[in-house]
Amino acid sequence: MRSVGLRLSCARFSRRVSVMLAGGLCLGMIGCAGDGPPPGMGASTTTVPVGSASLAMIQQNVFTPSCAILGCHNALTQSGGLSLQDEAASHSELVGQVSTCAGRVLVVAGNPDASYLLDKLGVGVQAPCGMVMPTGLPAIGASDIQLIRDWILDGAPQAAFTTGTAATTGTTSTTQMRNPS
Repeated sequence: MRSVGLRLSCARFSRRVSVMLAGGLCLGMIGCAGDGPPPGMGASTTTVPVGSASLAMIQQNVFTPSCAILGCHNALTQSGGLSLQDEAASHSELVGQVSTCAGRVLVVAGNPDASYLLDKLGVGVQAPCGMVMPTGLPAIGASDIQLIRDWILDGAPQAAFTTGTAATTGTTSTTQMRNPS
């Protein structure tokens, strides 16, 4: 009799855990599907001196907290086939890579106005294909947008630069078509 009660308790606990996990996954996906405040109007945590933009700062202040989250551009989900999980992935998946949605280069090293990434953030020169990012979260703040623009303008280096000019390590000048997932 006791083993039947124990099995019933385990089954109820298992069902509860399954429901909680499913609920958490749904909430994570909602974070990529709602409307946030107007682009460039979100809270910004980045204050940097002019000429010190780096991918490490962008990764820490923008990509990791706003993009590489469950249901969006993390290593597991890779929405749109794009992972922004860490600096290496962000650089290799953005610089010189063509968007699967718009057929435009995500980051054109040295040319922020031609970089589709800024359009996707709602502050570029053209309307983006699909939704403005990040959806369901506060828009990327103006100083973080400027940080991204400065990084692209400085050649979108993978490594930080030290003299106000782009490091050549990690940059690419070729354009490659991303493999649609």
